Amino acid sequence: MKLKTLVLPALLSLFLATAGRAQIINTEAGWDGTTGVSSFGNSAGFQFYNTPIFGQTFKAPVGADFLKSFEINVSPRSDFNTPTSNGVFKASVAVFDTVTRTIGAVIWTSGDTVLSSAYGYTAYNFAVNANVSASQSYVFFAEELSGRGSYKWGGSQSDLYTDGTFVYSNTPGGGGTFPAFTSTVADTAFVAVFTGATPLTPVPEASTYALFGAAACMSIAGLRRVRKAK
Repeated sequence: MKLKTLVLPALLSLFLATAGRAQIINTEAGWDGTTGVSSFGNSAGFQFYNTPIFGQTFKAPVGADFLKSFEINVSPRSDFNTPTSNGVFKASVAVFDTVTRTIGAVIWTSGDTVLSSAYGYTAYNFAVNANVSASQSYVFFAEELSGRGSYKWGGSQSDLYTDGTFVYSNTPGGGGTFPAFTSTVADTAFVAVFTGATPLTPVPEASTYALFGAAACMSIAGLRRVRKAK
């Protein structure tokens, strides 16, 4: 009985870990670390330069139904529009209509986040922890709420990600349309981590079935040995 008690829970834990394995979209791997798109900022700065909302559209991968985290990279501009103090911004994730280029239901919103005025890219990683639907399009977007000056988002002028693109909006609050800014940049440098919210749903692979079968055989053999010893 001891063998059965020890082996089956261990293999069940292995299966749960495999079923909940993360899926990651990572465009940072193809980013040069310097290229970016400007100018992200609110109207308190140079209004004719700044755009209050930048974002990135994406699709939840097949098999994923939970967005764990999302990371972007932002740097102050280093020219005459350099921020003079830290700003504040808020990030959101919403359903995205790729035809009308507008947002639908907002599934997550961050708290106020300090936007560093120190020159150089800062990675902002958000624990989203929201349910998503596989193959549905979404947009991660951020709006600067306060501060002066302009910022740029890290990104690439090549298409690093085929299921989404860099977008922006001039309408505060996330209203209006989100045009694609592909003439300047195709994708932001971002990392999105997904998992399955209900890890028992996936069907085990053949190798997993084999492990359970082996465990059953081991348990039966152990019981026989125990009985013979008695």
